[in-house]
Amino acid sequence: MNYVVVVLIFSVVWCALNGEFSLPVFIWGVLFSIAALWVIESRAESSPSAHGKGWRWIVKPWLSLKFAIWFLKEAFIANLQVISHALSPKLRMQPAVIGIPLDAKTDIEITLLANLITMTPGTLSIDVSSDRSKLYIHVMDAKDIEAVRRNIKENFERRVMELLA
Repeated sequence: MNYVVVVLIFSVVWCALNGEFSLPVFIWGVLFSIAALWVIESRAESSPSAHGKGWRWIVKPWLSLKFAIWFLKEAFIANLQVISHALSPKLRMQPAVIGIPLDAKTDIEITLLANLITMTPGTLSIDVSSDRSKLYIHVMDAKDIEAVRRNIKENFERRVMELLA
């Protein structure tokens, strides 16, 4: 699991919940995130870290930074698209629920993928099939369903699996 990304995401959420994006609040978010992850890892006997594989993000900080920058760029672009739709005088959206076939198999891969999709404006993870082979998402504007699937598979899922490998 890549904890740098999780800590960064939790810290930004911490700032949002506090209503203040300042360095001291962000640092508290980092400290609380690390503490929470440590407690979760120490309690999860079946997690990879219970077998000595956890906290591997220390070895790949460059990949973690690249991932964080990529996701911030994706979220920024999605925000602009949502703003464009909101300010448009005519409603031209084509919402859809799409099933995305999953290559991700572990709980953490599927959870991180689903959460990243949900944190991207205009998309929302809804459910995972009982056999964990599909992730169902709601897309605000799906004029090209195959392009949406391809984007999720080639960008989001591929990067999550690369980061957590």
